[in-house]
Amino acid sequence: MIKYRPEIDGLRFIAVIAVVLYHANIVIPGGNQLHINQFDLKFFKGGFIGVDIFFVISGYLICYFILKGIKQNNFSFSNFYERRARRLLPVLYLIIFISIPIAVIFMHPDQLIELSGSILSSLGFGSNIWFWLEDSYTAQQSQLKPFLHTWSLSIEEQFYFIFPPLVIFIHRFFRKHLLIFLIVLFFISLICAQITSSRYTDASFYLIHTRAWELIAGSILAVIELDYGRRNNKYLSKFMPIVGLLIILYSLLFFDDQMFHPSFVTLLPIVGTMILIWYSGHGGVISNMLSTKLFVGGGLISYGLYLWHFPIFAFSKILNFEQTALLKILIIFISVILSIVTYIYIERPTRNRNFIKSKYIISFLSIIFLILSISSGYIYVESKKSIRNLSLNGVSYNVEYEKNKRFSYLHEICPEIGWSNCRNVQNGKVNVMVVGDSMAIDAVNIIEPLYPEYHYIVDDEFGGCPPHPNIIEILPQDHPYLAECINKNKERFNKNNLLGVDVIVINLLYNWYKPKNLIPYLEFLKSNNFHNVLIFGNYISLKENFYNHMTQNKSLSESSSDRDIKNIIDKKFYLQNNLEIIADKYEYNFVNLKENICPDVCPIFIKNYPYTWDKFHFSKEFSGYISQLLRDELSPIFSGIQK
Repeated sequence: MIKYRPEIDGLRFIAVIAVVLYHANIVIPGGNQLHINQFDLKFFKGGFIGVDIFFVISGYLICYFILKGIKQNNFSFSNFYERRARRLLPVLYLIIFISIPIAVIFMHPDQLIELSGSILSSLGFGSNIWFWLEDSYTAQQSQLKPFLHTWSLSIEEQFYFIFPPLVIFIHRFFRKHLLIFLIVLFFISLICAQITSSRYTDASFYLIHTRAWELIAGSILAVIELDYGRRNNKYLSKFMPIVGLLIILYSLLFFDDQMFHPSFVTLLPIVGTMILIWYSGHGGVISNMLSTKLFVGGGLISYGLYLWHFPIFAFSKILNFEQTALLKILIIFISVILSIVTYIYIERPTRNRNFIKSKYIISFLSIIFLILSISSGYIYVESKKSIRNLSLNGVSYNVEYEKNKRFSYLHEICPEIGWSNCRNVQNGKVNVMVVGDSMAIDAVNIIEPLYPEYHYIVDDEFGGCPPHPNIIEILPQDHPYLAECINKNKERFNKNNLLGVDVIVINLLYNWYKPKNLIPYLEFLKSNNFHNVLIFGNYISLKENFYNHMTQNKSLSESSSDRDIKNIIDKKFYLQNNLEIIADKYEYNFVNLKENICPDVCPIFIKNYPYTWDKFHFSKEFSGYISQLLRDELSPIFSGIQK
């Protein structure tokens, strides 16, 4: 048995509180009232580091357990994985079991698809990969995913599927080199994290090869302790825990989610945690503080608190509760109560092998696993069907098919002439280059019906990549195609990219990318004497996918307008005036969609087809409608171009 160290539970308490406060996003502004959302003073803005602290603790305890068992000749894989199952699964399964009916009642079909997929991946300890393939951890949309936080459990379990057999193999055949082996692995993983975090931020955050070094850091401590002992120096035992805690507190207070993480900078809290683990437990202010009932008790419920708090926060946002400080404090309080209850009535009994025999706990967990897997799979399939077959006012839609119709031009033309030719200038044709982000294709769908004989080059390959010479300065650091977007903009700002192009059309979403960010590209075009430029303004942007709203509002019809969906409109026509002023300054053409489409109210259906199937991309039918509205306005720009 491992000697119990209460101060490590105290350290767990600090880690979980940091994570909970980070997710609560509580901010104190300059006024007298407590508000949420705008940054003035944010509690633990580096609170995500709490997960890294957990990793080091876990690596230390698990490696110690394995090596101690090997030395005493009583280690077995079955015993090890049974202990892990007893530790992790009961509370996780309970929270999933409770969350499923709540989700079915309150979530939209696309949310249910994501939820059921994340549950299935969590059950198989692959949710880190699932979420890596979706939004960034720090993205706003990620806060609506109740099981996003299970990515860290998946990291740990993937590590512990690989690590024990590897350690046993090294210990058996290269016993003297185990420490060196772990140190080498530590640096390989750390260097991978450093390289990957600046280029593939999400992959670095979510995947095992860039996180393993944090768990190995704890394992290195365990090996050193078992081989050489952890000697008590009364001066260092009092002083070094203070240093370790100050390093951790500095990281929690001054790190933020805009930094590259994990990377070399993450060494700071990792080293701080290692110092605390190594030097604490021999008396001193910090060791005594971490060993108090408050800190130890918080550490004992830390796993339950970690699991409970995030789904409750997520469901509060899904239900559109106003995210006030009072609500967030209440959620934290409820999470603490639930974690205490589950620790007493779920965690302690299921971990007790004398209370519940192995065969019973394994059978019980297997049955629950099957129930949750089948339920989640059923929800996934049915939600997919619901999205594929949407009915409103007697009209049925296959949503996936309708969404793909936006790209019909590319799917029809590009295979015929070759995809490489589709992206390049065509000799003998009028070449229209459409620059933007994922909205670029909408401009093609507006212009192409009027001028089908022209060749359209869609300068967007992955979405979310508008033109800017220093795009890394304004691009969100969690952008999934950061490196690709940087290269794309190098290409855009090369004057050779303009050769053979007759018209440039700019169509993109103005959100984090502001109209002023377009100025360098317009300067570039002007400096290269490119005059035939058309800039589109934005239409309506929504807070949620429109087809979700359609499923819940059967009263919507052909005559409905923006007034009927005002509660889900996110940003309507904002920045239009700024964009028009900028276009006029450079003497470029500007199309104000508001003035053309909305003389009084803005239509949201055209011939029973919605203007969008998501939040802002036009449906093919709505683009065709705009095309006819703009026929006369576009004629001076596109008619009469000679080749």
